[in-house]
Amino acid sequence: MKKIFQAISDSNTKQKFYELLPYFIIVLIITLPWFFKFGYLFFMDMVWGPNMNIDFTSSLSPLFLIINGLGVILPFGFLEKMFVALIFFLILLAGRKIASNFTDNKWLVFISSLFGLFNPFVYDRAMYGQFGLLLAFGLLAYAVGYLIDFLISKKDNKIIIAGIFIALSIMFSPHFLFFGGIFSILFFLLYLYLISSGHFKKEKILKLAGIFLALIVLINAFWIIGLIVNSFDQTKAGNIEVTENDLYYFRTTGENQLDALKNVVLMVGFWGENQNRYVDLKAVGGWWKSFCVILPIIILGFFVGLKEKRKELRYLSYGLLIVFILSIILALGIRIEFLKKIMFAIFHYVPLYKVFREPQKWVAMLVIIYQVFLTFGLTQLAKFKIYKQNSGIIKVILGVLIIMQAPLMLWGLGGQIKPAKYPADWLTADKYITEHSDCQSKTLILPWHMYLGFDFTKRVIANPTDVFFTCPVIRGTNMEAGAIYDNSGDLTSKAIVEWIDDKGQSLILQENNLNIGYIILLKEVDWELYNFLGNVDYLSLEMETENLKLYKYNLE
Repeated sequence: MKKIFQAISDSNTKQKFYELLPYFIIVLIITLPWFFKFGYLFFMDMVWGPNMNIDFTSSLSPLFLIINGLGVILPFGFLEKMFVALIFFLILLAGRKIASNFTDNKWLVFISSLFGLFNPFVYDRAMYGQFGLLLAFGLLAYAVGYLIDFLISKKDNKIIIAGIFIALSIMFSPHFLFFGGIFSILFFLLYLYLISSGHFKKEKILKLAGIFLALIVLINAFWIIGLIVNSFDQTKAGNIEVTENDLYYFRTTGENQLDALKNVVLMVGFWGENQNRYVDLKAVGGWWKSFCVILPIIILGFFVGLKEKRKELRYLSYGLLIVFILSIILALGIRIEFLKKIMFAIFHYVPLYKVFREPQKWVAMLVIIYQVFLTFGLTQLAKFKIYKQNSGIIKVILGVLIIMQAPLMLWGLGGQIKPAKYPADWLTADKYITEHSDCQSKTLILPWHMYLGFDFTKRVIANPTDVFFTCPVIRGTNMEAGAIYDNSGDLTSKAIVEWIDDKGQSLILQENNLNIGYIILLKEVDWELYNFLGNVDYLSLEMETENLKLYKYNLE
């Protein structure tokens, strides 16, 4: 214990603490309201509950293994809030890593780091609950920071650390195989090009590249094997049927090609912003003006990079420009009319590219590149006389401008996300099923929707019943997005839809050996359409409460 206190009182530890304190305060300003109230945070694509089951064939299984371990001593609702807060903190620290490669000025590093968090891309994804993607984004940004560090310092361990971060980013969001791959190729080409100038040795680079790739494969091997195993089980939603309908529905928003291009450059264009699930930043007057003020500093930074005395940073600037243009093109996707056929060909024939049914994710690359050039620009700005004379006020103005790019990030995402508790009668039904079935059968959850509005959340969210109920459940896999009803490829779901269409008069559930013991009809959305359950002779009503009906399935 004495050694711990000595470590805390150590001057270096104190200095590190004070350096990180502003980052911690920013995260606190965003997330603090959530910790004032018990309950869970409910997002469109992320819901937690008291039974966070682990799918060991999922790439997220290591994360949820840790979360379940912590859940033994801490409430899952608290862990969920900490999870979101730590992702925001990670993104800030990743920005810090990138910026610290170019300047020792701690406040300029902090201001640059804010850009990585306060932007429309992060805001939109946070409001939809895509925190796996945001976690991967933070890890990728960290990887880029270390790749740049290796370019400058030539220290071997930097590229190995970068490989670990890229591997983890791919694990938490497979889309980042492409993002991490492009950045890796860029830096590998830079390293090879600089061999001729004596900066690197060819043998050393090839050896490090081999270690780099090995780390990525090894860290992701478990879920890749799981994916292959799942592909042979036709009853699981493992073979998602992504079609051209997905490309049209999830395309980058914009009234026309030029408007879509503007959206991408401004880091908006997310398909979900038009679904009325949260306050769109476009409804916040003048938010884009902040970026327009910051943009000249970013452009200045690009030209500063081109004139850098260090050859490696000059080449880096050219390389990032190429990646920037490529990312814009891919983010626009089929919105570019003359490239539409090429985009469809990439979609159909490039292995694994079907994960990009939603191309706006490429904006993640733009955010990182913007931050690199912003840091260059800030370091140049700091040399101007007017800055030196008014550095304090200019730093504050710059910080405020960056935060105003996504002001609704503050104070619980603009107060839009508030902790809520599951209804008490859900717990009553859960105890009844557990006591009477010993979880030897499954519970069918109706209404049959993947996303639906709940009275206790006051918003549309992913169906959370699989993380609430103790025994296994079967819930909707039908996303019902435009022309897409259900692309899960799940045979169980197809059987249930047919059973619902037949008003429960067919025996298809029994014929498919679904092992259903109970049916819960939640009194939400269109639940009255399922009143036919009362006329099905092999169902008996066991319980009715304010929020649900519980039926016993009496066929074996």
